[in-house]
Amino acid sequence: MLTVKGKHAEARKEEGSDGKVWRSERHAMSFSRAFTLPDNVNAEGISANLDKGVLKVCVPKALEQPKEEPKRIKVDAQ
Repeated sequence: MLTVKGKHAEARKEEGSDGKVWRSERHAMSFSRAFTLPDNVNAEGISANLDKGVLKVCVPKALEQPKEEPKRIKVDAQ
């Protein structure tokens, strides 16, 4: 499971030419998203980058293990 959480806070003031505050606003927001990852993920290689407000998460695949051949069992019938 990969969970991405974030928080954004913003404060804004509008002042007149005489220095008096006309309006003051505060805004805060938080978010959380959860993603189920497949079994073939290399968890140690996960990386994330935030550039200009865009979050890029890279989740590399794990090296594939060779699949074992099915085992044959002899069935004795009487």
